[in-house]
Amino acid sequence: MGPREPDKGGRGRAIVVASALTATFILGLLVSRAPSVAAAGVTIHLYGRFMTPTGWSVTPGSESDPGPLISVNRGDHVTMQLTSEDGTPHIFWIDYDNDGTIDAGEPQSLQFTGSTSFTFDALQAGTFTYWCAIHKPVMRGTWVTNASDITPPTIASVAAVPARQAPGGFVNLSAGVTDDTAVTTVSVHVVGPALDVNLTMARGALDEWYLNRTYESPGAYSFTIWAGDARGNVQSRGGSFSIGTTEGGSFDYGPLLIVSISVISATLGLLIWVSRRRR
Repeated sequence: MGPREPDKGGRGRAIVVASALTATFILGLLVSRAPSVAAAGVTIHLYGRFMTPTGWSVTPGSESDPGPLISVNRGDHVTMQLTSEDGTPHIFWIDYDNDGTIDAGEPQSLQFTGSTSFTFDALQAGTFTYWCAIHKPVMRGTWVTNASDITPPTIASVAAVPARQAPGGFVNLSAGVTDDTAVTTVSVHVVGPALDVNLTMARGALDEWYLNRTYESPGAYSFTIWAGDARGNVQSRGGSFSIGTTEGGSFDYGPLLIVSISVISATLGLLIWVSRRRR
C-alpha cells in the first residue's frame, strides 16, 4: 500500500471554519470594546399653574402655555419632579399616540397639589404633547424623544495596493469609512500562509484608514476590515491580495529573469573574448 495522500479538502475546510470562528470572535471583540451607550439619568423639574399665568415652566413663576419644549434621548431614565404653584390639583401626562386620552403605557404622574415625582424610561421615539390631564386643553407643551443611533458605519471602499507583491514587499490596506455620528475604531483581520492577525488601522486624510506593512510568506491572503462607531454599531468589508503567487498563477518574475539572462550572456561573452585573446 502506497503512502496515504494528505486530506487537502479536509484541511481546507478546517481553515475556512477557523477563519469564520476568528471573524466571529473579532466581531464580538469590537462590540465589547466599543464605547457602551448607557442610558442617561435625566431629571426634569416642571412647575405647573392653572391660575394666571397658566401653563408649565422649568423655573418658578414663569409659566407659559404652551410650556417649554422638553427633549430627551430614547433609553433615558427620566425623573420628573413636579410642583403645583397654585395649589390646585394637576396630573402630568405624555400623550404618546396624540389621541387626547390617557392610554396604558403612557407616562403619567399621580395627582399632586404640592410636589411629587415619578420616573419612567423614554422608550418611544417621536414628538408628542404633554398635558395636565385635569386642565386639558390648556397646560400643554411639546415633548421630544430622540431616536438612538442604530446605523453602523459605511465602508465605501477597500483596497490592497499592490494587489500582488513580492515576498518582503509592502502592501497598503486602506478603507474609506464614514458614520453619521463618529467612527471610533477601524481594524483589519488578515489571514494568510502562517499568518492570522488582527491589527489596528491608522487614520489618514479625511475618512481614509490604512495599514502599511510587509508580508514574507508566498501565497494568497484575505483581509476583513471592521469599523465601529461611538454607539457600538459595527460594519465589515473584505478583500484579498497575494504574495509571490495569485490564484491565477505565479508572481511575474519575467523582468527579473530577463535581466538575469542578459547578465549571464554578457558574462559568457566576456569570458569567450578573454579566452580568445590569450591564444
